[in-house]
Amino acid sequence: MIASLNGGSVTADSRRADAHRSTSATVEEVAPLDELLSQTGNNRGLIVELIEIFESESSNMIAELRRSLAANDAKGVQAAAHRFRGSLRIFRVSRALDVAVDLESMGRAGVLDRAQARVRELETDVDGALERLRSYRAQLTP
Repeated sequence: MIASLNGGSVTADSRRADAHRSTSATVEEVAPLDELLSQTGNNRGLIVELIEIFESESSNMIAELRRSLAANDAKGVQAAAHRFRGSLRIFRVSRALDVAVDLESMGRAGVLDRAQARVRELETDVDGALERLRSYRAQLTP
């Protein structure tokens, strides 16, 4: 769920959703392996390659978000979050995707006051997704 902003203030519902999100990251937020296989024409090697790319690039993308935040660079946050969305969409990492969309919106609006917390949520969600994706990779490689 994307946090709702009403005139720059966060609603109580969005705070509850944020609290739930930050404490309940699970590995369940990834597309099932059989769906990934179906979408790639049962190309196990392609899935393994995509997982490896996501694994290696996700820490770089988080670091880019952190650098942009440290520099108070809203456009940098917007651009980094936008790039991250594409990777998250491949594996349907839905909760992290919602956070990335929210970060992109914050960057576009130039309002970064909650961005640091959202990046921490994104990192937690991505860690959970990576756990699931690593198990997929183990199943797909001989």
